[in-house]
Amino acid sequence: MRKILGLCLIMGLGLSGCAEKKDDNKNNNGSATQDVKHSNTTIAVDAVPNTKPDVEPAKPISNWSYNQKTDEMRGTKTKFASISSDNQVQFDFPYNGGSYLDITLRKRSAEPTEIMFTINDGQYSCDTISDSCFASVKFDNGDIHNIELSSTTDYSSDVLFISHDYDVDTFIKSLKKSKKLIIELPFYQEGKKQFSFTVSEINWGKGE
Repeated sequence: MRKILGLCLIMGLGLSGCAEKKDDNKNNNGSATQDVKHSNTTIAVDAVPNTKPDVEPAKPISNWSYNQKTDEMRGTKTKFASISSDNQVQFDFPYNGGSYLDITLRKRSAEPTEIMFTINDGQYSCDTISDSCFASVKFDNGDIHNIELSSTTDYSSDVLFISHDYDVDTFIKSLKKSKKLIIELPFYQEGKKQFSFTVSEINWGKGE
């Protein structure tokens, strides 16, 4: 009888030990599984693409302004590009207070481009009826060139046009590839005055 009880006790202890080993294996396997899952999660987070938006490059700064007018009756359009001088000049009374020079490109339908120089407060000294009138121009560090000018049809004293089409074409080509421009013009009782322009980034298409 004692032998039987002893055998039962030994068998019971053996089964208990096996059960504990199985539990340990389960715990170990569970930990390994959790580690693997954690590792996979980390990889997934690292693999998320960068969704930061691209930064657009800064647009070049231009001093040119543009306008367009439509003649409804004739079905024509006139395009303008204009720029004001970086500096102003001081005239005596009644034009004292500072004056700017404007350059305007004007293109009417089916007509060549015209270029006009307008002083906002002052008057030119150009006798375009009986004598020639010229502007001296210099682009960047280039040579100085003289351009012949003409008046408006009503002989306004504050507006002058470039006279010849070939000078207009040359002037526009120089505008497109230059950064700086200096223009010297004659003024009534004031002599010649110089105006500086930052002309880069003009948007004036071919044929305009």
